[in-house]
Amino acid sequence: MRLTFYTLAFMLLTTGLFGQLKVESGAVKGKSTSERVALYFTVTNTSDQEQIFYWDLERSAQMPSDWELSVCDTNTCYDWGSESCPCDEPAKLASGEEYTFIVNVDPNGIEANYGVDFRLLDKCEDSKVLDSGKLTYNISNAVTSEKPKSTSSSIVIYPNPTFDTFEVTEDSAIKTIAIYNIVGKKVMSVEHRAGQLHDVTTLDEGIYLVRMLDETNEVVKVIRMTKE
Repeated sequence: MRLTFYTLAFMLLTTGLFGQLKVESGAVKGKSTSERVALYFTVTNTSDQEQIFYWDLERSAQMPSDWELSVCDTNTCYDWGSESCPCDEPAKLASGEEYTFIVNVDPNGIEANYGVDFRLLDKCEDSKVLDSGKLTYNISNAVTSEKPKSTSSSIVIYPNPTFDTFEVTEDSAIKTIAIYNIVGKKVMSVEHRAGQLHDVTTLDEGIYLVRMLDETNEVVKVIRMTKE
């Protein structure tokens, strides 16, 4: 009877561990001529304490070997070819924290539609997968009618640099604006209406990425903004 009790306790403890970190799946479109196609997604710590973990990328069997990958995690943005977390630099998330990771692809001119699994691991070696998310890249040179190239190129934010507020030009298709700091952490997310002013007085001075999304949550454009 005692063996059954301890076995049950171990199972409950293990289940709790594996449910503490959650990875969001995602998809992105890009061109084979691009040097970097970025896919933003969140990792969330749902527990009541800080979590320290590792990550790696598991390519699908058909994913072009010439596609280069790089990752931005809670520590830094790593060089191209870094497809696993350094053993001396585990990622960390505070209790209840949500952090935006980035996995970049350099297609090197190759069109394809394949994915990679972003996996969270409990240890650097001999590890168990805590959670994973599917990241899908649709790399093509086809021009879609939904987002003409001229529309995206005409979108700018002003003033830039800004001290307190900014506006967006040609913003009829933009429904959400998300702002990330330089290491990929989301610091602001707001709904957007045409002609709306956005207040950024609470942000620290520095460089940010302003990510603009349409009503289907697809990225229309990402613009580098300086807050002074």
